Amino acid sequence: MAEAAGSAPVQVSTTGALFAWDPTTRLVTVRFRSTNETSMVDREEAARKLRSWTGQGSYRVVVHCEGEGTMTPGVLAFWGGFFRLARAPVHIATIGFPPAREAQMREWASRFGFSLTSFGTERDAAAWLATPPTST
Repeated sequence: MAEAAGSAPVQVSTTGALFAWDPTTRLVTVRFRSTNETSMVDREEAARKLRSWTGQGSYRVVVHCEGEGTMTPGVLAFWGGFFRLARAPVHIATIGFPPAREAQMREWASRFGFSLTSFGTERDAAAWLATPPTST
């Protein structure tokens, strides 16, 4: 699938999340911002957009969890499956995840084959993503 044309950042908003893509740095930023679970239609639309943006190449992801109830099991399962299907390595930095969700994400990262590390600040996450591990 082709990468998004041009080098300008783009974004898509769903019921409870905002997804942004910077093609210059190949960085996806996801902000889960509400306690309402995104609908399956919203998730599938966001997944289509992400695939069109990222194409076949490797990319990096920062996921912000902005509230205790934002990452429900359904949301985690959907996005874990999405990142599992990536053809190139995906490196994910999480910020603000409740401890239970962070533990679940680590388990899924191990099972699904993507690298994932949690951070307290976006600055720390960006530093790690600048030189992500070469293997998962």
